Amino acid sequence: MTQRIPSRAGSSRAGYVLIVMALCAFVLFGMLGLALDIGHVFIAKSEAQTFTDSAAVAAALRLDGSTRGVQNAETEVQNNGSPANRNAWNLSTALFPQATTVLEFGQTRNGPWMTPATAEATPAGVGYARVTTTVTMPLYILPVVVTTNTMNVSAISTAGQVPAKPVSFPFSPMAHDS
Repeated sequence: MTQRIPSRAGSSRAGYVLIVMALCAFVLFGMLGLALDIGHVFIAKSEAQTFTDSAAVAAALRLDGSTRGVQNAETEVQNNGSPANRNAWNLSTALFPQATTVLEFGQTRNGPWMTPATAEATPAGVGYARVTTTVTMPLYILPVVVTTNTMNVSAISTAGQVPAKPVSFPFSPMAHDS
Protein backbone atom coordinates (compact mmCIF):
# COMPACT_ATOMS: atom_id res chain seq x y z
CA MET A 1 0.00 0.00 0.00
CA THR A 2 1.36 3.45 -0.87
CA GLN A 3 1.04 6.49 1.27
CA ARG A 4 0.17 9.81 -0.17
CA ILE A 5 2.21 12.87 0.83
CA PRO A 6 0.03 15.87 1.32
CA SER A 7 0.61 18.65 -1.20
CA ARG A 8 1.99 21.96 0.03
CA ALA A 9 0.42 23.94 -2.76
CA GLY A 10 -1.29 26.96 -1.35
CA SER A 11 0.78 26.81 1.82
CA SER A 12 1.82 30.09 3.45
CA ARG A 13 5.49 29.11 3.09
CA ALA A 14 5.51 28.82 -0.71
CA GLY A 15 8.35 30.87 -2.26
CA TYR A 16 10.14 31.42 1.04
CA VAL A 17 13.31 29.69 -0.16
CA LEU A 18 13.43 31.88 -3.28
CA ILE A 19 13.28 35.09 -1.21
CA VAL A 20 15.93 33.88 1.24
CA MET A 21 18.24 32.81 -1.60
CA ALA A 22 17.82 36.19 -3.32
CA LEU A 23 18.75 38.00 -0.10
CA CYS A 24 21.71 35.70 0.46
CA ALA A 25 22.90 36.26 -3.12
CA PHE A 26 22.70 40.02 -2.58
CA VAL A 27 24.77 39.75 0.61
CA LEU A 28 27.27 37.40 -1.05
CA PHE A 29 27.79 39.80 -3.96
CA GLY A 30 28.28 42.60 -1.45
CA MET A 31 30.94 40.62 0.43
CA LEU A 32 32.63 39.59 -2.80
CA GLY A 33 32.67 43.23 -3.89
CA LEU A 34 34.12 44.32 -0.57
CA ALA A 35 36.82 41.67 -0.71
CA LEU A 36 37.89 42.25 -4.30
CA ASP A 37 37.18 45.91 -5.00
CA ILE A 38 38.18 47.31 -1.62
CA GLY A 39 41.26 45.07 -1.64
CA HIS A 40 42.14 46.52 -5.04
CA VAL A 41 41.62 50.04 -3.64
CA PHE A 42 43.99 49.32 -0.73
CA ILE A 43 46.64 48.11 -3.17
CA ALA A 44 46.19 51.30 -5.22
CA LYS A 45 46.50 53.38 -2.05
CA SER A 46 49.78 51.64 -1.25
CA GLU A 47 51.04 52.23 -4.80
CA ALA A 48 50.01 55.90 -4.66
CA GLN A 49 51.74 56.37 -1.31
CA THR A 50 54.91 54.76 -2.66
CA PHE A 51 54.81 57.12 -5.64
CA THR A 52 54.33 60.27 -3.56
CA ASP A 53 56.99 59.20 -1.06
CA SER A 54 59.61 58.60 -3.73
CA ALA A 55 58.63 61.68 -5.75
CA ALA A 56 58.79 63.96 -2.69
CA VAL A 57 62.21 62.62 -1.67
CA ALA A 58 63.54 62.91 -5.23
CA ALA A 59 62.25 66.48 -5.51
CA ALA A 60 63.66 67.49 -2.12
CA LEU A 61 67.08 66.10 -3.05
CA ARG A 62 67.19 68.45 -6.07
CA LEU A 63 66.47 71.61 -4.06
CA ASP A 64 69.60 73.70 -3.63
CA GLY A 65 68.25 77.23 -3.08
CA SER A 66 68.38 78.13 -6.77
CA THR A 67 65.83 78.44 -9.54
CA ARG A 68 67.56 75.58 -11.34
CA GLY A 69 67.14 73.39 -8.25
CA VAL A 70 63.37 74.01 -8.22
CA GLN A 71 63.19 73.24 -11.95
CA ASN A 72 65.15 70.02 -11.41
CA ALA A 73 62.71 69.04 -8.65
CA GLU A 74 59.77 69.64 -11.00
CA THR A 75 61.42 67.54 -13.71
CA GLU A 76 62.05 64.74 -11.25
CA VAL A 77 58.34 64.52 -10.34
CA GLN A 78 57.16 64.91 -13.94
CA ASN A 79 59.46 62.13 -15.13
CA ASN A 80 58.27 59.86 -12.32
CA GLY A 81 61.74 58.50 -11.66
CA SER A 82 64.00 56.87 -14.19
CA PRO A 83 62.48 55.04 -17.18
CA ALA A 84 63.69 51.72 -15.79
CA ASN A 85 62.17 52.31 -12.36
CA ARG A 86 58.88 54.15 -12.76
CA ASN A 87 56.21 53.97 -10.11
CA ALA A 88 52.87 52.75 -11.43
CA TRP A 89 49.42 52.04 -10.05
CA ASN A 90 46.48 49.74 -10.87
CA LEU A 91 48.60 46.67 -10.15
CA SER A 92 51.58 48.36 -11.85
CA THR A 93 49.84 48.70 -15.21
CA ALA A 94 49.40 52.51 -15.45
CA LEU A 95 51.59 55.51 -14.69
CA PHE A 96 50.29 58.17 -12.32
CA PRO A 97 48.52 60.93 -14.26
CA GLN A 98 50.29 64.29 -14.36
CA ALA A 99 46.90 66.06 -14.37
CA THR A 100 46.14 64.90 -10.83
CA THR A 101 49.68 65.06 -9.42
CA VAL A 102 50.50 68.29 -7.59
CA LEU A 103 53.97 69.45 -6.54
CA GLU A 104 54.32 72.24 -3.99
CA PHE A 105 57.30 73.79 -2.24
CA GLY A 106 57.78 75.25 1.20
CA GLN A 107 60.37 76.70 3.54
CA THR A 108 59.17 74.67 6.52
CA ARG A 109 57.71 71.19 6.78
CA ASN A 110 54.28 72.60 7.63
CA GLY A 111 54.17 75.16 4.82
CA PRO A 112 52.93 77.60 3.74
CA TRP A 113 53.07 75.82 0.40
CA MET A 114 53.77 77.58 -2.86
CA THR A 115 53.40 76.65 -6.49
CA PRO A 116 56.46 75.78 -8.57
CA ALA A 117 56.23 79.15 -10.35
CA THR A 118 56.34 81.02 -7.03
CA ALA A 119 59.19 78.83 -5.79
CA GLU A 120 61.16 79.54 -8.97
CA ALA A 121 60.69 83.28 -8.44
CA THR A 122 61.87 83.11 -4.81
CA PRO A 123 63.98 79.94 -4.46
CA ALA A 124 66.02 81.02 -1.42
CA GLY A 125 65.09 78.99 1.64
CA VAL A 126 62.93 76.51 -0.25
CA GLY A 127 63.89 73.15 1.22
CA TYR A 128 60.68 71.10 1.34
CA ALA A 129 58.63 69.44 -1.38
CA ARG A 130 55.10 68.10 -1.02
CA VAL A 131 53.62 65.76 -3.64
CA THR A 132 49.92 64.92 -3.82
CA THR A 133 48.29 62.56 -6.29
CA THR A 134 44.78 61.27 -6.87
CA VAL A 135 43.71 58.36 -9.06
CA THR A 136 40.21 57.13 -9.86
CA MET A 137 39.79 53.41 -9.27
CA PRO A 138 37.13 51.52 -11.22
CA LEU A 139 34.96 49.24 -9.10
CA TYR A 140 33.93 45.99 -10.76
CA ILE A 141 31.72 43.99 -8.37
CA LEU A 142 30.67 46.52 -5.74
CA PRO A 143 28.41 48.48 -8.18
CA VAL A 144 26.01 45.52 -8.07
CA VAL A 145 25.28 46.50 -4.46
CA VAL A 146 26.03 50.25 -4.35
CA THR A 147 25.41 53.04 -6.83
CA THR A 148 28.99 54.18 -7.49
CA ASN A 149 31.28 52.80 -10.19
CA THR A 150 34.54 54.48 -9.10
CA MET A 151 36.45 55.47 -5.98
CA ASN A 152 39.08 58.19 -5.65
CA VAL A 153 42.36 57.20 -4.01
CA SER A 154 44.70 59.96 -2.79
CA ALA A 155 48.15 60.08 -1.25
CA ILE A 156 50.30 62.93 0.03
CA SER A 157 53.95 63.04 1.08
CA THR A 158 56.33 65.72 2.28
CA ALA A 159 60.11 65.55 2.20
CA GLY A 160 62.80 68.08 2.90
CA GLN A 161 66.42 68.78 3.48
CA VAL A 162 67.25 69.40 7.10
CA PRO A 163 70.73 70.65 7.97
CA ALA A 164 72.66 68.26 10.14
CA LYS A 165 73.33 69.47 13.66
CA PRO A 166 76.57 68.48 15.30
CA VAL A 167 76.02 66.03 18.09
CA SER A 168 78.73 65.22 20.58
CA PHE A 169 78.66 62.15 22.70
CA PRO A 170 80.46 62.12 26.04
CA PHE A 171 82.79 59.31 25.04
CA SER A 172 83.37 60.42 21.46
CA PRO A 173 86.93 61.36 20.46
CA MET A 174 85.50 64.55 18.89
CA ALA A 175 83.59 65.56 22.03
CA HIS A 176 86.63 66.94 23.85
CA ASP A 177 89.23 69.32 22.64
CA SER A 178 92.62 68.24 23.85
